[in-house]
This record gives sequence, C-alpha cells and structure tokens, in this order.
Amino acid sequence: TRAVIITDSDHVILSAVQPETVAHRLSSKEDEHIEEVDE
Repeated sequence: TRAVIITDSDHVILSAVQPETVAHRLSSKEDEHIEEVDE
C-alpha cells in the first residue's frame, strides 16, 4: 500500500499508486469538469 485515501463517507481506500499520482489524477479530473461546465 502506497497511499491511503479516506473519503467523505468514511470509506478507506488502500491504493498501490503513489500519493502524488493520485493527487495528479484527481486534479486532472477537476480540470476536465471545469472545462465541461465552461462550455
């Protein structure tokens, strides 16, 4: 386990990817969502 993610609903997710990778993927998804809203 390289990253532990705790969600708003109190779920615990154990991830095999680096925390930096998780953060990058989440920020990429937020950017995509913002672009969709702007269109």
